[in-house]
Amino acid sequence: MRLHKLSSTSIKNSVHLEQLLKQPIIQMQLTKTDSFGNLPLHYSAQAGAYAALEMLLESNQDTSGSDLLASNCNGRTPLH
Repeated sequence: MRLHKLSSTSIKNSVHLEQLLKQPIIQMQLTKTDSFGNLPLHYSAQAGAYAALEMLLESNQDTSGSDLLASNCNGRTPLH
């Protein structure tokens, strides 16, 4: 998934990510997992891409915080 990979990139790509996050089709991918059960949040947190992480959190329509508690296939949440 393009969004998953872009979520782990450096701040220089944050403008591109910000533009992508405005697209409805991309908004729907925010809660989709890849084959390892990772959300875009997992990738940005793991890479230390804090600007991307902040944008993903702000763009997520789900305000319950459930994405922060979502476990991947290794039982890790984006906060681990």
